[in-house]
Amino acid sequence: MAGSIASRVRRTRKSIARKQIAYDFNRVFTRNQPYLFPVGTHNFVVPVSGPWRFAVWGGGAGAWNPGLYAGGSGALYSAKRFLERGQIVALVVGHGGFKGQNGANSTATFPNGEVITAAGALGNTGAVAPTANRPEDIVFAGSNGGSGGTGASGVAGLGDAGGAGGAGASGTMDGGGGAPGFGSLRGGDGQSGTTGAIGSGETPAGGGGMDNEQGRPGGHGLIIAYLDE
Repeated sequence: MAGSIASRVRRTRKSIARKQIAYDFNRVFTRNQPYLFPVGTHNFVVPVSGPWRFAVWGGGAGAWNPGLYAGGSGALYSAKRFLERGQIVALVVGHGGFKGQNGANSTATFPNGEVITAAGALGNTGAVAPTANRPEDIVFAGSNGGSGGTGASGVAGLGDAGGAGGAGASGTMDGGGGAPGFGSLRGGDGQSGTTGAIGSGETPAGGGGMDNEQGRPGGHGLIIAYLDE
């Protein structure tokens, strides 16, 4: 299962980067196949009763060249909850910040009213770690981007599958912070500093890197749901 989730996350990041997202959230349920939700609002109708895990990333922040900083990465909240077939989980997936903007929060609201939230990054600073609703929940803070316009690299994402911090470039372009991740749920890489106005922080939640214009956007948030038996 770990390989399946990891490979689908990789494909999703590439699709989001190309802005060619076309997921069928009403597909026939296939055991051990994760559901991936990009930026926007979604109602996930539980296809089969059981313990479902939700991994929620907030958006990464955009870099801001006039302010001399690269973007930090969004936080991660992962929780497993038993849900009945037909119940609805309301999902909001936050966007990555544009040039100099913060990343947006992502949330999952369960049928009993419980809400889990992964914050978006605030400028150069990685998002603070969420407050866990239960002791067994898994939470990680985001990581800082490089700052000062010195070609500083971003900080790598937390967890055993955190994304890489973006590398600095040309002695002046700072790199974005890497997003947190664990197991097969890998965080997005921070974008490296660049002298060309291309790219953005990797989805999920990577920070945007500096360029020679105004800075690059942060990676979008993401929510993954799968039956975790």
